[in-house]
Amino acid sequence: MGLDWSVELNTVLRQALTDNGMPFRVTGKNQLSAEARRQAEAHEGATFSSVDDLMRNLQNV
Repeated sequence: MGLDWSVELNTVLRQALTDNGMPFRVTGKNQLSAEARRQAEAHEGATFSSVDDLMRNLQNV
């Protein structure tokens, strides 16, 4: 989102005060998400030459 750490931290802390709790659900690590992040960082996985190709692939899953 382009926010620096101090803006992000202030936003989260202010929302926590407003909500009287964390402004997001704290969960354990999701294996599928972790693998997707690993692939993205390693530049692995499927690539698409157009948005239409990507959408066709998503619809076939």
